Amino acid sequence: MIATTRKEEATTTAYGRQPVPPWVRWLVPTLLASGLLRAVILATSAVQTTPDSPGYAALADSLRHRTLADD
Repeated sequence: MIATTRKEEATTTAYGRQPVPPWVRWLVPTLLASGLLRAVILATSAVQTTPDSPGYAALADSLRHRTLADD
């Protein structure tokens, strides 16, 4: 295979495979870095729970008793 430009010559592998598209060169490291950051945040942060609002608790109680008379 004869390359027509130096860029093609530099990006063509010894096995004659197509060169890696340019977007892969930035997408893969970005995805790996974001996944690593997400894993670190999940591993180091504590789980926090908050109580339901009074209105939501009242609605849940009405649904539990199968009545929406107060609504």
